[in-house]
Amino acid sequence: DSHHRFAQDWDVTLIDMHKGLEEKGYKPILAAYLPLYTPLNDPEGRSMEPWQQQFACFYPHGTIFIRPGLLQGHQFMTEPPMSRFLSGHFCFARSEWAREIRHDPDIYFSGEELNLTVRSYTHGYDMFHPHKLVVWHSTMREERSGMLKWDDDSKLGINWWYKQEYARKKIRCLLRAEEDSNIDLTGYDLGTVRTLRDYEKYAGIHFKKKSFQKHTRDNKFPPNPIIEDEQEWEDSFMFSFYHLVNVTPDQLPAKDYNFILDAIKQSIRALEYASNTLKDNRSFILDAIKINGLTLK
Repeated sequence: DSHHRFAQDWDVTLIDMHKGLEEKGYKPILAAYLPLYTPLNDPEGRSMEPWQQQFACFYPHGTIFIRPGLLQGHQFMTEPPMSRFLSGHFCFARSEWAREIRHDPDIYFSGEELNLTVRSYTHGYDMFHPHKLVVWHSTMREERSGMLKWDDDSKLGINWWYKQEYARKKIRCLLRAEEDSNIDLTGYDLGTVRTLRDYEKYAGIHFKKKSFQKHTRDNKFPPNPIIEDEQEWEDSFMFSFYHLVNVTPDQLPAKDYNFILDAIKQSIRALEYASNTLKDNRSFILDAIKINGLTLK
């Protein structure tokens, strides 16, 4: 569409990839966090290496922070490697996939990719990263500022955050991390070809625990190493969370500030580590601690 750029013969390249995977018995979806291009500096500003979807951490509300990164080792690949996640940037598959795995209209924004991922996998689809440059995507575009869906809702007085929270609850129910009889998954539920646990073992992710395996954290390609013993598998997970704190002007006592420090009590040891490790920032960190009446021990 208007914020993508396509390589010469991109469609032939993708069809060849897709056909090769089908010949090996897969039901493939080629999905990518696409490399960046900048509209005001194109084609010179294009990233000239393929990217991939990478696991970063869990969000506290139960979805996953999926981030872009370089497709490691692409120079030596002769076929697409397997992927843990689909991408909202780009998916290439047979048209049956779009009819079978429809986008859930209740998913407002975040969580869409995870929703499509687990539903596609449990319906028998296999996910792959394109290992060649085919399409570029302009992710951060200044010209779209103030023109996004939540901007429109805010202007109309619509509580878009409620929609977001409802979507997150629906995803947690899809992932069997929460039960709520008021959530209807009809038409947008898991498939029956594979189980959710099959996906968790493939991807090295535990949705109820909001945790992941080291193989996943290191962004090594799936499937994860098989662990036959169930308890050993349960014990193989680690934790990391992304927290976002929203502070709006109406919550602050004054009108203007030189800077604002958001400090959390349990973070003292982290600040101490940062002050000892990041030598260039030591004075700033120590000043911030002094202002907030904190003491390093």
